[in-house]
Amino acid sequence: MSGGRIDMVAYTDNYVYVIEFKLDRPASEALAQIDDRGYLLKWSAEGRTVYKIGISFSSKHHTIGEYVYER
Repeated sequence: MSGGRIDMVAYTDNYVYVIEFKLDRPASEALAQIDDRGYLLKWSAEGRTVYKIGISFSSKHHTIGEYVYER
């Protein structure tokens, strides 16, 4: 069962992108949250390729500090 709320999900015919955002924290924490809270469970049996994406924003530079993804 999924716990919490997903920050963003984007769909195409062949892919699902589950995206979690962090501010001034490592993007790897975002991926861990996707796993820990079971955010991928809803789409795992759909047949589309699912990507999880962690994006970290920098409040100092007002840009994306880093991003990571896994399939």
